[in-house]
Amino acid sequence: KRLMEVFGRCHGTLQPKAFSTAALNQTQRACMGPQFVENPALTVLGMTTPTPFYEAVGSGALTDGFLNRLIVVESDLGRQPSRFVDPVEMPDDLVRWVRECRIKSGGDLADIIDAVHSEKPVPTVLDFSGKARCLFDDLDLRCIARMDELELHGMAEMYSRIREIAMRVSLIVAHSTEADVIDVEHARWAIDYVTFWADRAISRMADNIADSPFAALCNEVANLILEAGRRGLTI
Repeated sequence: KRLMEVFGRCHGTLQPKAFSTAALNQTQRACMGPQFVENPALTVLGMTTPTPFYEAVGSGALTDGFLNRLIVVESDLGRQPSRFVDPVEMPDDLVRWVRECRIKSGGDLADIIDAVHSEKPVPTVLDFSGKARCLFDDLDLRCIARMDELELHGMAEMYSRIREIAMRVSLIVAHSTEADVIDVEHARWAIDYVTFWADRAISRMADNIADSPFAALCNEVANLILEAGRRGLTI
């Protein structure tokens, strides 16, 4: 629930659960410091293999609003042989780009000193161009239609935040190119990326998520029959 809450608080303040300080003396209270985060922007990266992921995700996760806040990417590469990698010197242009993307006009120490969590940061504001806005308006209609299709399978919520996530990704893309506006190419790339992996994840979850061993067995048998196609399958 906390991760779901922080997802929508980029523009606000994240407060902790309230605990009584009646038993603390004045020194202990002073040592606690500020108990909030201004404009939290949390990035979560998790990695695992498909089997434990789908085993850990039940059907409830498709409707409770947690999974639809994530971009689930499943690789088709499979197992690969190990290889030796030669050391590569970090290009100066890349170092400069990372520093400037991280904090604009932050001085020489901006890349090693984090902003104080209780102080409001000064954001870099990028607006959407007219054509980019049109793309996201079209995406909104696509999302509604897709949710109607998925309603029967209990997976409609998986498409409820696609537009919002695509807009966030387009901001990241535009900022990484040092653009002053989120233009149509940034929007189109973000929409293609987010919708592709959303559809892919929905398809895979429909085939692999089960709330009981019997449901898992039904999914496995159904997938085997589908893979067999017109040639059929023996018992």
